[in-house]
Amino acid sequence: MLLTSFTQRIEDEDIRVRWFRSPDGAMLARLVGPLAVPSAAPREGAGGLAPTEVRTLQLLIEGRDNREVATELGLTESEVAASLVALYAKIGAASRVDATAIALGKGLT
Repeated sequence: MLLTSFTQRIEDEDIRVRWFRSPDGAMLARLVGPLAVPSAAPREGAGGLAPTEVRTLQLLIEGRDNREVATELGLTESEVAASLVALYAKIGAASRVDATAIALGKGLT
């Protein structure tokens, strides 16, 4: 809940990424614990999300920017941007911050 609260209040992506990389943000992320990694099986995940969508949400929660998400998933930045728009629509988020808060609040990761 605390991590969700912080995440909801940080609207600028660059500031949010810097905060999660700061000593305080890193400590809070460690306190929350590791994120569950979806299995490699191609099946729908929590909340009807595909494994790639779940992994994308995990990376958002970790404070990764589009470039880092693209590198991690083997996509281009424009593909990540397009997939985020579709993911936001699927979970009812209006922004990266909303998506992070919804993912944490509903346990989608």
